[in-house]
Amino acid sequence: MHYMKNLWIRKEERKKIDHYLTIYDGQMAYKVFKYPLIIISMEKKDILLLAELRKNARESLTHMSKKTGIPISTIYDKLKHFHQSIITKHVTLVDFSDLGFSTRANMLLKVPKDKRPLLCEFLLKHNAVNSAFKINNGYDYHIECLFRTLKEMEDFTEYLEEKFSIRDKKIYFLIEDIKRETFMENPSALGLT
Repeated sequence: MHYMKNLWIRKEERKKIDHYLTIYDGQMAYKVFKYPLIIISMEKKDILLLAELRKNARESLTHMSKKTGIPISTIYDKLKHFHQSIITKHVTLVDFSDLGFSTRANMLLKVPKDKRPLLCEFLLKHNAVNSAFKINNGYDYHIECLFRTLKEMEDFTEYLEEKFSIRDKKIYFLIEDIKRETFMENPSALGLT
């Protein structure tokens, strides 16, 4: 069996890989992919840097260097590598209710197989859809939507039902954020440091 050890993997290659296992030996985290078998290793410094980025991606390199003990030049080089491999997007978390979008809902949608590509294209383009996920266990899509009024949401769901022959849907209104985008902010809690 041939093993290949890479520190980074290009996004195009990563999308082809579907089965993996993460192993941590106390110093390094290894992500082992089965098809093809590739091992991605992450040093403790990489994990600390990712944790700092998860806390505040706008923090200066100087401040990150002081917090992690990693030289600024190394942080700069690692960030370049991260952008080519594991960082997919930088975003700002917004309180949409302050902007007038007081109706937030998560929807689970089940649609006929022949309508899925059309619905997916629609969801990608629609302004009210904040996030969309393909899921399993009885439903096809999970979407998070934002609307100014309940009437706008009702119009949206009626359109979905008519245009895409929705077989089943569940709607959950989001009342309050309790925790948002905090995974890996504390790597020691995950046993990674």
